[in-house]
Amino acid sequence: MFTEECQTKCIKDYPDVAETKDFVAGLHVWAFADFKTGQGLNRFRGMNYKGVFTKDRKPKMAAHYLRSRWTK
Repeated sequence: MFTEECQTKCIKDYPDVAETKDFVAGLHVWAFADFKTGQGLNRFRGMNYKGVFTKDRKPKMAAHYLRSRWTK
């Protein structure tokens, strides 16, 4: 959980599934960058790590994958 590898695999799967659905017109990234959030059972040290960039705006593995997919 919370690894860049896990996040990248999830992000790779969504467009593959969406391409099989003729009712899907497009996709967008929900969380641009990691961000601080309230403490909770599903939050690691009060951070949401679902962004494709770090909170300092450095690209993560998922950002590199999306760039390669979208610039073909």
